[in-house]
Amino acid sequence: MRVIVIALLIGGASGVLSAALTSNGLWQYAFELSEFTEPLRLTQEQPRAVPQGYADALITLTTESLRAVGSVFSYAVPAAGFATENASGPVVVLTSDGWLLSAYGSLTSQVKIGDQSCVIDDDRFHETGLSFLHCASSNLSVVDLGEGYGLSPGDQVFVVEGPDRFVFTSVRSLSWGGDSVHLSDYASRRIELSFAGTLRAGSPVFNLSGELVGVIDPSHDEPFVIPFEHLESAFEQALEGREVFASATLGVKAIDLAHAIGLSDDLTHGLKSGALLFDRSSVIPGGAAQAAGLLMGDVVLSFDGETIDESRTLDDLVALAAPGDEVIVVVDRAGERLEFTVTLGSSQE
Repeated sequence: MRVIVIALLIGGASGVLSAALTSNGLWQYAFELSEFTEPLRLTQEQPRAVPQGYADALITLTTESLRAVGSVFSYAVPAAGFATENASGPVVVLTSDGWLLSAYGSLTSQVKIGDQSCVIDDDRFHETGLSFLHCASSNLSVVDLGEGYGLSPGDQVFVVEGPDRFVFTSVRSLSWGGDSVHLSDYASRRIELSFAGTLRAGSPVFNLSGELVGVIDPSHDEPFVIPFEHLESAFEQALEGREVFASATLGVKAIDLAHAIGLSDDLTHGLKSGALLFDRSSVIPGGAAQAAGLLMGDVVLSFDGETIDESRTLDDLVALAAPGDEVIVVVDRAGERLEFTVTLGSSQE
């Protein structure tokens, strides 16, 4: 009887899955499925142990994190079998029922993860050059998610180029594009690594606690990391069944005062941080910011309760939101602080 009851519960998980994909989103999806099988989670909620050094971090990487990294192969199983050297590239497991992240593979590609193999049956391409892939599997080991935004120069990381190959390096610098003017709706933060060689595009990057914090950017030759925060909203949409991803839009062009030099106090109102809407083109016609009442000359001080400063830019914070979200935007207007409720637009509009 116990076996029958358990079988019925596991079978019933498909109904829970259907409801989660259409209504509750990523975290509810993981929570409800976890009622039926273990391990099935996106991240561990309990506090992580702080590694005491490289050896300690290496143990965590090899015994936990690498179990969630596999390889993508071509359409047919290679004659030599699933040898890592014959793989197209790495893949990282996001959910134990087969949602993966990779810069490689497409429909009918083969995936080898641990002692399991499967065929890609769903492929959702993202503008970064990465894809959310799915293959029919169960009880895969999954990554724990960390904070790419939490990385600072000097922090040490592991770049995993395959289930048995990794590079140990550190963060050199953070950058937000090459221009002083940033579009709020484009997530420009990149994390540059201190590595002289070439790193495999799409390789997952782990912090010393074994948490996934980003992925090597496929669009650059330099060792840049895309923070995982830039992918979270799209991943949730993939789980909801959307074929094309949409990102939140605020609709402004701004100068990041914390990283700008040479601006007059008349222009910045003496502020050293915030996002300055510097001229008539700064508020995009028809955008969410214009509809809410933001004007040229405003300095955006905070977005959805998060302060804009040297560690968080406006586009960083917009990237964390979803289309249609209502957020509170605080601005400085000629020395007066004003608060606006903004309904964010969608990149598909």
